Amino acid sequence: MHPLPSCLMLAAAVAIPLASAVAFADSLDADTLFRQGRAAADAGDYPHACIAFTQSLRLDPQPGTVFNLADCEEHTGRLASAWRHFLRVASDLPATDERRDVARDRASALATRLPWFSIALAPDAPRDARVFCDDVELDGSRLATPWPVDPGPHTLLVVAPGHESKTTSAVAVERETVQVVVSPGAGTPPQAMAPPAASKPHTVAWLVGAAGVASLGVGTYFGARALAERSWSDASCTGGVCANAAALAEYQSARGDARASDVALGIGVVALAVGGFLLLTSSSDAPAGTALRVTGAGLGGAW
Repeated sequence: MHPLPSCLMLAAAVAIPLASAVAFADSLDADTLFRQGRAAADAGDYPHACIAFTQSLRLDPQPGTVFNLADCEEHTGRLASAWRHFLRVASDLPATDERRDVARDRASALATRLPWFSIALAPDAPRDARVFCDDVELDGSRLATPWPVDPGPHTLLVVAPGHESKTTSAVAVERETVQVVVSPGAGTPPQAMAPPAASKPHTVAWLVGAAGVASLGVGTYFGARALAERSWSDASCTGGVCANAAALAEYQSARGDARASDVALGIGVVALAVGGFLLLTSSSDAPAGTALRVTGAGLGGAW
């Protein structure tokens, strides 16, 4: 069995110290995030409160967290989102819980203010056209049927095979129903497919290896930035609770950068392994049965 390139050992050495940044990003629990959300809401910082409540809800879907998120969304003008979450609280809580009636009353009050969209495909649009609103695909039941949306601008995208994609903007206004007819762009002529060029093993190996090096560089950058953000936020946070909204923002930014570093480093290590394997086997006339396996135990080859 051929040894893997020595640069893989270097990549692993780079990844080890950055693993602490990933662990830090995942260290906040639902209760800590909920308390940070409450502190931000009490200070009137509803945008950051919504972020904290959303993260807490993802980790532990409690009715109290849903209620606070709905309140936060109402304060930030996301009326349809708040309405749905208040209805969820009213549905999940038992009749003996006083928050159930409060949530139901607030949902009823919001229902009178909701904007509505009615999106329909043009009659001449292809039957297999797909419609997206803000990157969420609309199924057939939501086309030509009014449904509530948050106030403000929204992006509608229509895609269909053999047609150019077409984007349309629509603005939702409180207490109004906006009707929009959408269609894909102009048809595109079919393109002849050129036969694939025969790939050279050495060229593919070097390209894959170069992509691995680039990915490691990206991972190192985001890891270093996550560590720096962690150092800054530690100075403003005690016992997992941040003193202000800026520190909370640094916490959230550190989480995202740490995850990006983890993904980029993983891709870089695998790309370097594949590139090295291709280079070694292509230079030694490897038999047709040569294979590279990536398993839970690591990387291995058989040839």
